Amino acid sequence: MEDVADAIDRLAFGAGRGEPAAGSAPAFRRILVALDASETSRAAMRWAIALAREFQAPVVAAHALPPPYTQIYDVAYGQAWPLASEYEAVKTAGRRLLDAGVVELRAAGVEAEGVLPVGSAPREIARVADAQRADLVILGSHGRGPAGRALLGSVSDGVRNRTRASVLIARGDPPPRSVLAGVDGSRASRDAARLALRLAKGWGVPATLAHAIEPLEPGFLLDEATLSAMDLPAPRPGVAFARRSGPAGRVLAQMARESGAGLVVVGARGFGASSVMGSTASALCHQSTASVLVHRGP
Repeated sequence: MEDVADAIDRLAFGAGRGEPAAGSAPAFRRILVALDASETSRAAMRWAIALAREFQAPVVAAHALPPPYTQIYDVAYGQAWPLASEYEAVKTAGRRLLDAGVVELRAAGVEAEGVLPVGSAPREIARVADAQRADLVILGSHGRGPAGRALLGSVSDGVRNRTRASVLIARGDPPPRSVLAGVDGSRASRDAARLALRLAKGWGVPATLAHAIEPLEPGFLLDEATLSAMDLPAPRPGVAFARRSGPAGRVLAQMARESGAGLVVVGARGFGASSVMGSTASALCHQSTASVLVHRGP
């Protein structure tokens, strides 16, 4: 079995200790930001501007309008849909919100355009992202639209599991005080770690690469003495390494809270992933109080 310290170094830097890094950090070429009328959507906009500048990427702003219904409640997403008689007002409010978002992006020096699809928010945001060939979708953690309907919350689950793009759930503003990346030996986590290191370097903030050792049986965790006896790579300038025992999603969320990390980066599917998005990434998105970037490789 590969030495654990070498494994962490390899998956983070593409090489064993003392060897040059192989390959380059992932980059985003086109970003989609989902807008609504909430403060968390404002956070998503600020992340879109920061990452568009970092990667010199254009941004597509999207706001999903609900179709007019005579029935006003959607059980699947807990959304209030507008009555047909109210629809023109909702449509006008949605267009104003979208136009304001595009103006803000362009004022920040970002190439931007707006899209106003009609339909279920999770389905339409994912559809537009794929149609626009966006490789990153940015969502607020929750929010409400002009009709008062829930837009980004349960919706973020639907988008994450529909799109082929990477997804960032925005909580708080960029740049973060520090960046945390989860590593598990998979190619997905190696790419996520490289992305985290690139972002941390660009923002001039520290990064931590964290390895969560999943319990072999429920409730069976390694004690501190055992963890301390395991090798970790030597710290590098601006980069620390950490290891804990426990379910990876919960461990990473806890480490982010304790360290004050404002962004956690993970691969969409690591070892042991059991869903479309990956069990660790899914758990982390629900438990983290920091922004979470779930990176999907090529």
